[in-house]
Amino acid sequence: MRAHAIEVLLAEDSTADAELVLHSLADGIPVRMHRVHDGAEALDFLFGRGAYDDRAAAPLPRLVLLDLNLPVMDGLQVLSELRRHPRTWALPVVLLTSSNLEHDVVESYRRGANSFVQKPLEFTKFRELVRRLGEYWLTINEPPPASAHLPLLDAVPDLIVGEGAVPSARGSETILLVEDEAAIRVAARRILDRFGYHVIETPGAEEALALAVKHREPIHLLLTDIVMPGMNGRELAKVFIHLHPEARVVFMSGYTDDEVLRRDVSQGRTWYLQKPFSPDALARKVREALGAPQDAVRARA
Repeated sequence: MRAHAIEVLLAEDSTADAELVLHSLADGIPVRMHRVHDGAEALDFLFGRGAYDDRAAAPLPRLVLLDLNLPVMDGLQVLSELRRHPRTWALPVVLLTSSNLEHDVVESYRRGANSFVQKPLEFTKFRELVRRLGEYWLTINEPPPASAHLPLLDAVPDLIVGEGAVPSARGSETILLVEDEAAIRVAARRILDRFGYHVIETPGAEEALALAVKHREPIHLLLTDIVMPGMNGRELAKVFIHLHPEARVVFMSGYTDDEVLRRDVSQGRTWYLQKPFSPDALARKVREALGAPQDAVRARA
């Protein structure tokens, strides 16, 4: 028996299934189970955000047991985020679900699942299945070495946030951050949090517009990637400024061959941040946009 309890994250909205997994997985194995109820909470736990910000420097769990049909963000979306992030790309993830659809199986493996297991309907079979899962993944399987998981603060080399850094451009405004690359989005949020801003984040333009409609308080700045799946950042901005006409917009991109964007920047109608960027560069650009005269904001509309 191991001297220390093995940490496992269970993302499961069913209380009955969660209790069964907890008691069966820990049968003879010292396990410390962390249970979350939806996909967004699972990502917050693993990336040390929100209610779990005290886990930012904590080791990752040995195993993630992930249901497919989760509220807020489903299991496939969570899996995609984990595989795109340098901190969690090698983290063992087992899909434990009631689904037996071929599409779900194929899509789970395509997005990087380590295993896909259907929950049995019978209590005894469910219990035995979970026991065997625990035996394999927690005692037989060799987990990825610590070097496979980059510390969260070093997840994006050009976006390192130093613990001793003294912010030079603090603020308290509300920023809507839209970025489909999870690693960049998480790092940018941590930088802006350090500089005192209130950040609302989302991976896509459609989700951003839904948040903009529901958010009754002012959103002072839209910080968005330009190239994204579906609606791009430029299209998002055109709709967003009608919802929040006093807001500023800062575009982020790794591309520099956008003639329209270059013209707007030269005329002072658009703010642009080249990727990759440092914490100071991000803070300065945000402060520059927020500090611009209101007539400049109207001009870019």
